[in-house]
Amino acid sequence: MKEMVSEFQKELAISSGRGIRDEVQLYSRVATSLRQSFGRVDLESIFTVVDGIAQGKTLKDLGYFATFLAKNRRFATLLRPPLREDRETAQRLRARFEGYVKRVCWVRPDKFSSILSTYLAFFHEVSRVFGSNSSFNHEGTVYNYN
Repeated sequence: MKEMVSEFQKELAISSGRGIRDEVQLYSRVATSLRQSFGRVDLESIFTVVDGIAQGKTLKDLGYFATFLAKNRRFATLLRPPLREDRETAQRLRARFEGYVKRVCWVRPDKFSSILSTYLAFFHEVSRVFGSNSSFNHEGTVYNYN
């Protein structure tokens, strides 16, 4: 998904609508920050951050260690939820991303049957190993594993 970072950024650049400038800036800030911190970036990492912002998460939601580090380094503002404007921007950006993924990430029809049979067999085997009586629902069809 690394190449999709720039593809999605290009799509954002030509998009229009309410708040698009804020969405482009948020996406760029997150991508730049992650690239600087980790030396690489992909869509999943960007949208993990965007989703956290959209949900208004704080460091406390991320656990004891993150909260301890922030608090002991005296970054009290890190313990507050993201600003309402940032959350709204992240929510719009997340919705745009979900639409993008639905549009560009799809299974070729000639591969669908093979993928379905592989995963159904996998779920069946996992269920068998754990001795559970479970089922899997795919497009309204329930596949039961006894």
